[in-house]
Amino acid sequence: MDACSKCESQERRWQTLPLSRGLVELSRCGSCTAEMERVHWTVASAAPVGSNCMHCGGHYKSGICLTCGKTPAAAIELHHQLLDEQGGGDFLDGARRAGAAGRLLVALKLATAAVHMGPRPPAAWVLRVRLMRALELNEEAVEDARELCRAQPQWGQAFAELALSLESLGHDGARAAADLALSMDENLPDARALRARLLYANNRFGAARMESMEVLRGPPSRARERSLELMVQYVRRLMELGEVASMRELLDSLGKDVMCSGELLALLAWQRWRDGRIDEARAVLDEADRLIPDQELVASLRRGPLAQERSFWNWLST
Repeated sequence: MDACSKCESQERRWQTLPLSRGLVELSRCGSCTAEMERVHWTVASAAPVGSNCMHCGGHYKSGICLTCGKTPAAAIELHHQLLDEQGGGDFLDGARRAGAAGRLLVALKLATAAVHMGPRPPAAWVLRVRLMRALELNEEAVEDARELCRAQPQWGQAFAELALSLESLGHDGARAAADLALSMDENLPDARALRARLLYANNRFGAARMESMEVLRGPPSRARERSLELMVQYVRRLMELGEVASMRELLDSLGKDVMCSGELLALLAWQRWRDGRIDEARAVLDEADRLIPDQELVASLRRGPLAQERSFWNWLST
């Protein structure tokens, strides 16, 4: 790996530039942040079905891709070179390593190769759809997910990915796809967390809470994080409505998860203050401040109700 020309550090940090600037990866020095390299990529945004070119997604005629001009052998060789640069192994593992390093476009290319050549094409296809969403190729992600559902019509995870992709476009079909996914497999936290969000958006707060609590019983995951974020919204809503008893009950039901969220701890401090437990409220605020420094709610509580003897509503109106 080439060293930084300014400070000679070999540490790199990769980022993908906005799509308006093309499919471009930028690496910066991890020490001085100087730009080290820009790489322009071609990716196959079309669904990996049939004999589409794995390099660009184009169609072949007489053994030549009509879009990029590569032969199938040349496309395969290019992807093997990319895999070697990511440490070898198989295409799916290489895609995961590239994604973890922030190289989303490389990860997408390797995931595409894994769909075409293995291993575990369905899992690789799921990763491909997720990478497309991460890159904000949302319309392409929907079409990819639809093709995955056609290829795997009995697989709940395929429909969960379709639901999440439809959500990214604000499509009404997201709820139906999530419901279908859960009818095939109840153990799909992404689909359940999505259903919770959609229920909450439709003011079905109790049903949203039930779905979220089901996700929160599971192991750590992005779906679990999003469900906890939804519960933060719900607790804050109860605070704004002044429904202290409901707020207290919900915070109690969240148990240890409250201690992992600076926002929930700040809301717990507000609830403790409303219950007249001032010393506890201050201690909880200290913990909230440790998790999320300079949180606005924490600062408001410190300079407001916990600093002076006046009601929350008088404090709020100042």
